[in-house]
Amino acid sequence: MPARLHRALRLAALASLLGPAAAIASPYDWHAYPNGPRLVAAEPSPLWLLLDAERPPAAALEALLSKVAPGAVLAAVKDLHPHRTAIAVPGLGVDGLRRLGEALVNAGVAARYWPGFARGEARGFFDDALVVALEAPRTPALEAALKTRGIALAGATPLPHTFKAIALDGDAIGAALAARDLPGVAWAEPDLLREVVAHQAALPAEPEQGEQWHLDSDDGKGDIEASAAWQVTTGRPEVIVGVFEVGGFDLAHPDLAPGRVGGFDWADGDAEAAAECTPGSYLESRRDATCPSGSPYRESHGTAVAGLVGARNNDLNGVGVCPDCSLYLVRMSAREALRSINAAGAFQRAADEGVAVINNSWGPAENATFPLSYAERTVFDTLTRDANGGRGVLLMFSAGNVFQPADDNPYNAYRHSMVIAASTRVDDIACYSSHGKLVDIASPSQGCFRDEPGIATTDVSGDAGYSLGGFTLAFGGTSAAAPIAAGVAGLVLSANPDLTAQQVRLILQQSAVKITADAHNWQNLIGRDLATEFAYDAHGFSLGFGYGKVNARAAVALAADPGHLVGAPCGAGCARCIEDRCAPDCTADADCPGVSRCIAGPDGALSCQIAPVPPDAIGEPCADACDVCVSTYDTEPRVVRICSTFCEADADCPFGFDCRLVDPQQPPACVRGHQDCGAPFDAETCLAGVRVEDGEGNFLCSCRCIAGSAGACPTGMKCADVSCLQARDGLRCTEATAGQSANEAPRCVPDLDWHAACEADADCTDGQRCLDARCQPDRLAGACPACAVCDGPEDCGPDHTCIAFPDNTWRCTRACETDADCAGDAVCRDVAGQDGGRCASPGDDRLAPCAADWTCTTPGRCQTDADCAEGTCTAGFCPGFEPQPDAGTPASDAGPSTDAGTDPDGSVVVTASKPKDDGCATAPGSSAPAPWAALVVLLGLRRRRRARRVGAP
Repeated sequence: MPARLHRALRLAALASLLGPAAAIASPYDWHAYPNGPRLVAAEPSPLWLLLDAERPPAAALEALLSKVAPGAVLAAVKDLHPHRTAIAVPGLGVDGLRRLGEALVNAGVAARYWPGFARGEARGFFDDALVVALEAPRTPALEAALKTRGIALAGATPLPHTFKAIALDGDAIGAALAARDLPGVAWAEPDLLREVVAHQAALPAEPEQGEQWHLDSDDGKGDIEASAAWQVTTGRPEVIVGVFEVGGFDLAHPDLAPGRVGGFDWADGDAEAAAECTPGSYLESRRDATCPSGSPYRESHGTAVAGLVGARNNDLNGVGVCPDCSLYLVRMSAREALRSINAAGAFQRAADEGVAVINNSWGPAENATFPLSYAERTVFDTLTRDANGGRGVLLMFSAGNVFQPADDNPYNAYRHSMVIAASTRVDDIACYSSHGKLVDIASPSQGCFRDEPGIATTDVSGDAGYSLGGFTLAFGGTSAAAPIAAGVAGLVLSANPDLTAQQVRLILQQSAVKITADAHNWQNLIGRDLATEFAYDAHGFSLGFGYGKVNARAAVALAADPGHLVGAPCGAGCARCIEDRCAPDCTADADCPGVSRCIAGPDGALSCQIAPVPPDAIGEPCADACDVCVSTYDTEPRVVRICSTFCEADADCPFGFDCRLVDPQQPPACVRGHQDCGAPFDAETCLAGVRVEDGEGNFLCSCRCIAGSAGACPTGMKCADVSCLQARDGLRCTEATAGQSANEAPRCVPDLDWHAACEADADCTDGQRCLDARCQPDRLAGACPACAVCDGPEDCGPDHTCIAFPDNTWRCTRACETDADCAGDAVCRDVAGQDGGRCASPGDDRLAPCAADWTCTTPGRCQTDADCAEGTCTAGFCPGFEPQPDAGTPASDAGPSTDAGTDPDGSVVVTASKPKDDGCATAPGSSAPAPWAALVVLLGLRRRRRARRVGAP
């Protein structure tokens, strides 16, 4: 459906429902929400409910829950905002949560309730608050028109002609939809409540390392060479660095107070960003005797971060990277979600008050995939280009503390954000640091090993912070890395105040020092060769370190004499301008610094500029230039086609895409989805945190899917409705059967009837043959299924059985004493964990007795008449090669019982009794599980990994 028609139909539906002071019936009606002029897909959550109430007593909630939904469990309670509390109750589903909300209102526990909203694995919350942007100053007539749609303007925001508003019926999504095409309204959106979390890693302290090694180290490793930079500048008071923080600051700290020039508390609306008391142990902070018993901890994170940027050089404690820069401190509470319009307004206010650099050592919590609000994007577009006297503000974000690509963080993904990963004392990657294509540079922080100590910085005064005495020795995470880099940005601007934010970003990239991930044996530690994965490309970029580790000495030297005009304001010295910034001529990428590239401008001439997204890039709308197009959801939501590329394995696809078969006539392609989908479930590596059963007591990592679309799931899985329960390590789901209600969006589940399509035996793997155009074990009596993967004895025909092999697969085999006991070209040899010989592939590897590229063959076996010289294939054999009697099974092999007969067409029919599946495998002839088989069970390894043969036709 064309977007214009889609929008017209939606608005017509709205108009039919709206009357004076009336609006849409319920927030549960929506499957998308307005994000400025577009719509973003989001579904009512089957787990979370938002209440208009202060945190209710847990006993009262549980008592009411026992009446409304006996057996249901209150899994979590979160204070998101004043009078806004979220509760998680697994197992009820959307309808059950709705009934619970009604009961809570009727009981007086809450004044109102709303659904939580799910987007992928993320969550977000909307209530009755929205934001309305007008095309011109507000007028009584426009206010009246809004009120007829159930919307009351509540107050101005820092954005021009943009106002906070309230949906009178409580449904901010419906109100925003009703308002946004009203004449005089530029855009409208519900005010997203976004949870945030500090990017500090919980890592062991190293109290014996008291020096600030990150500034200058005694061996030249790990540090940023601060002393050399200070020979040029220690900062300027007119260079203001903003520190936006989860939690407030010790405003009276002697290292911070002299340099503080402004700031505010965006969570509480106060003029002061002071550290407050909190009920939870705030990132390992100590108890504060001055705090009440219900909130005994003092926020400490902000004080440590601010000290790394600009602690004064006053001989009291440590010193910041830019000790003479000014600090602008902004607090946002870790216990509360951030309203998007407040976040946008906070960034705008900081820019209006002269901030040149903003450090952000935080990121989204459970709502990462909810994109930036339109208000945030609008503010970012303006302040990164036009603020600070037309030079722009540099936005710096910590990459995150999960060892995976940082791509899902919408703040990191913003085009002009600078993303900081964490390096360590030994110039290696920190084991927790997020990484990937969005990283700009790395910066020092605490590592994970004894030779990688923490960062020494300011702490809350007295005994209330991380340590005693107003100074801590063990700060860490990308929370520490980002402010160190922000301090260097302050030094760069102090050396040359005329630089734009874009120039500062390029200077930090261009001056960074190349370090490698080779101080530790990562291959042995985590099974990955990080030195190779994080190697630098031809333009000097690494997926682990960006353009390298930040270096203050080199950055300040380059700032004093940039030697190029890339990103400078358009002026007399600029021969070519693109997007209001200088784009000097070039002949190759090597002529351009950092992230800039030598590309053709609108006039066709080559110039250095930050490259726009090409139309055939993965994820862009489908076009003729695309290698291949695949299906995904857009933000309407609806199924659309986007650009993709062909692949051979998951590694060929970017983060957030999986290599899957979408057309049997073409190679696999990169499809939206995460690459652990279909692998054995592991709580640490399964990004979705959702597991599905395969019908045999084993669990696989699952993912969301689009029912009916090609490549919706990895090979060997199907897209189905599921019923899920909340477990300690995530959701546990099963395919919803007839009469069972689904309480989650469709997810990928094992397809127990799946066999890969094929045309010839060469198309099959794992010892299977191409039979009836499907890869499967050869079950015919007298044939040879040895080494074919199997799920039970019925897969192996009458002469073989299905047992666990030491390479964690289940395969067809038979006990033997000599090669003559084996069918086809299988041989009899020893297998680890088995008593006596087993029919397997030729070779001598006892741990991997079935070669991956070997299939057992039987003389004269055929599939069609064309396979036989005589031109006739009967019952699967050529003339003269009729099935031979069983060579005999040694007494030690306890195979399945069988009954054989014939179909009317002469085919042999065999049925086998499947052994009881109790989760353990006992070797034939043994009375207890073999040791290696027990290890398979303990490690939770599944019996057959159907879903990962991605390249199979």
